[in-house]
Amino acid sequence: MTNLSDLFPAGAGKQVSFTAAETIGAGKIVQVKTDGQIELPQSTGDLTGQVGTPGYLDENTANFLAMDYDTDENRYLALIVNSSSNIEAYTGTASGLDITWSGKGEIINPSGGAGSPPQGLICRFMPTLGLFLIAFRDQGSSDYLGCCYGEMAADGSISASGIVHLSTAVAADFSAAEHVGEGLPILQYQNSSGHPYVVALGESGGSPTFGTELALTSTVAAYFGRWAAVYDPDRARVISTYATSTGLYAVEVDVTSGGVVSKGTTSSELKTTANADECNLAYDTVNDKMLYAFKDDANSSYGTCFVLSNSSGTFSAGTSVVFNSGSTPVISPAYTTGVIILGFSDSDATAIEGTGVTITGTTVNSWTPVTLDAISGNSINTIYDPDTGKVYVAYSCPADTSARDVGLTPGGSSTTDYIGVTEASISSAASGNVTLKGGILTSGVSGLTPGVDYYGQSDGSISTTSTSPAVKIGKALSATSINLEYQS
Repeated sequence: MTNLSDLFPAGAGKQVSFTAAETIGAGKIVQVKTDGQIELPQSTGDLTGQVGTPGYLDENTANFLAMDYDTDENRYLALIVNSSSNIEAYTGTASGLDITWSGKGEIINPSGGAGSPPQGLICRFMPTLGLFLIAFRDQGSSDYLGCCYGEMAADGSISASGIVHLSTAVAADFSAAEHVGEGLPILQYQNSSGHPYVVALGESGGSPTFGTELALTSTVAAYFGRWAAVYDPDRARVISTYATSTGLYAVEVDVTSGGVVSKGTTSSELKTTANADECNLAYDTVNDKMLYAFKDDANSSYGTCFVLSNSSGTFSAGTSVVFNSGSTPVISPAYTTGVIILGFSDSDATAIEGTGVTITGTTVNSWTPVTLDAISGNSINTIYDPDTGKVYVAYSCPADTSARDVGLTPGGSSTTDYIGVTEASISSAASGNVTLKGGILTSGVSGLTPGVDYYGQSDGSISTTSTSPAVKIGKALSATSINLEYQS
């Protein structure tokens, strides 16, 4: 015998064929549905009792607020517009459901002065560049689009480049996403006529450079939220969304290494709804689908969402689902493993609220919303922290001009219900083998470290990560086999 797998018959008598309720990859932990089909672990769908205590970034001078997470330095950068109309920075480290903040002072000083604060402030971390993209409407410079890069050092100190302006007047709607394939940020904005545009940004000497702007539509005004653009890894495109006075749209945006942007065919009207706003996207990497969330002014401004599918540049929309039956003026989504968390403002309830959404095929499954903070708010930023497995929601509060944040655990998981591990990929409605608990898995896994414990994760994957809701499944016998009976 030349390897360990020769010692163990496949599954050691614990190999069973099942029909898959969804497409499932090789080496995934699975559970059995009531109809006998198998599926990946499912989120339990409840945020009750999973919310921390709201804390303060700034207690009395905050106007706009923007936040994102630096995955290189494992720290947060939060920016506020203070009473002097300058942009002030805070850096934070997360532990449990709390972020500990340290004020870093004013880092950006637009020329508008106290009476003309920067508007529509956004802050997005661009992993390829290792920089934060900061963008705003600069009222002190002819309402031009102002941009700069922020860089965080290992000690948490933050520095910003000088402000670079795109010499065109803009409104206060901005969104941004990194085109991962080219490593360039794509910024979406409204011009002064309300038309949606995109532009690619480069970097020279630590400062942004602008490519040539491209209109997504130049005939009608369009509106979108601060999270309206997202990168689609399957298509290697940025997907941009917007709403006109009659309906909702989406379009692919591509870019060359030289910063030249182009767009694909704009979708047909995805939803016919009058004067919608706050169009935002989140990409579900497990299901290869997007969640399109928006404020539906044709239906009492309720928070509404649907599944957006993209097949070779052709978009289609699933059935709309109301996730909040109250006026929802601000929405911010964050994708976690298998769950999209929506942080939003409910102006009817005068509260910041949160809910979870899962995607099955083209169907949205919405959880019951919970109150995160009993105060009205705007400039909401919902950020998933891959290091803590938590979601943190930051927002500004006009009632007392404070900036606050609150942490939450993104729901439980049914990992403990797993029955075994798939031996190969199984297409939806097809059949395939599963090695059950107690057997020896010898197919579907590779690169394991012999003698090391392995755990099933909430997305069905297997790794050495033991953080809840991970569940121990066994010990590796070789690089390609696991004893699913070992639990000590």
